[in-house]
Amino acid sequence: IRVIPAATDGQVERVVVQPGTDVGSDSVILELSNPELQLATQDAEFKLKAGSAELERQTVQLKSELLAQESEVAKVEADYKQAVLHANADEELNAKGLIAPMTQKLSRLTADELANRYRIAKERMQFARQSMEAQLASQRAEIDQLRATLELRRSQVAGLQVRAGIAGVLQQVSVEVGQRVLSGAPLARVAEPTHL
Repeated sequence: IRVIPAATDGQVERVVVQPGTDVGSDSVILELSNPELQLATQDAEFKLKAGSAELERQTVQLKSELLAQESEVAKVEADYKQAVLHANADEELNAKGLIAPMTQKLSRLTADELANRYRIAKERMQFARQSMEAQLASQRAEIDQLRATLELRRSQVAGLQVRAGIAGVLQQVSVEVGQRVLSGAPLARVAEPTHL
């Protein structure tokens, strides 16, 4: 004999199968309703959709920011390489006495400053990339949590269709239409004919 408990709180809406009837393991015996649970399920669906949309928005925004950072690094790198070429040329010209030593020193100073800016820009880009990954991982974890909540709610809603669970004969329905039941309350009993 198998006692069939309520999987969730609800109100008995309909007794589908009467005692004495043969049932399969998937036969629906009772139908319960729980408007709060159905609203909670819809709310979980909306939250998951909103979370997914936020992930998409955040992904696009962060990729755009990263591209801007990469563009800045490329610009600073080009300026740095150009300054190095200019400084090297000024060294040769200074060695030949064609320019003043101060001009050569200024061009070397500019190249050194741009080398430092290039290093900092690369570090900032690396931090931006790591920050992006962390933010997206956080949003994905939130979506996983929302998805798990939705699956729980869906399984609870599915539990409003009370099934026999085993093939046998429905012996007893312990509740009446309109009755409020709590999760775990016994609703019906099914006996396997081989064990009678």
